[in-house]
Amino acid sequence: MRCTAWISAVKPSHDARIVNRLEESCDIGIVDRNEVLIVEVVRSPHGHALATALWKRLPIHATASGKLLLAHLPSAEVNEVLAQPLPAFTPHTITDPSELRQQLALIRRQGYAMDNEEFEMGVRGVSAPIWGIDGRLVAALGVPGPAGRITDERASSIASALTEAAANISAASAG
Repeated sequence: MRCTAWISAVKPSHDARIVNRLEESCDIGIVDRNEVLIVEVVRSPHGHALATALWKRLPIHATASGKLLLAHLPSAEVNEVLAQPLPAFTPHTITDPSELRQQLALIRRQGYAMDNEEFEMGVRGVSAPIWGIDGRLVAALGVPGPAGRITDERASSIASALTEAAANISAASAG
């Protein structure tokens, strides 16, 4: 089953629940040509919600979903990405491959990823993994939002809710 068909089959009710729970928009991204490709978006009804555009490409090294996906790629693919220049989008973008490798290890340990205004000033993101039936990462479930609402304290609860929602999507795809 194509990735987008699989996502369309399992995600609608899960995304709606997480959007309602968090009152933030939610998106699903996959790796495509060393970038994140946003393949699904559910917009929050919140008046000042941020949402990534459907089919938008994002840098893999400067977004929560990108770093989550990168953290689970085979070593050869990670090395290929890190061998290229890592452009800075904001003063917070990680452009040093060694520092990014450390963050990728942390992401694998904690089970989710965050970005702190690394792609766009004033925007933070949290992302959790959606696993395929074969145990490989197939997508990232992400929540971008204004830095003023995705505080350090709230980011932790968002990560917990996203991890739970992503696990439910993963389980639904298996069954």
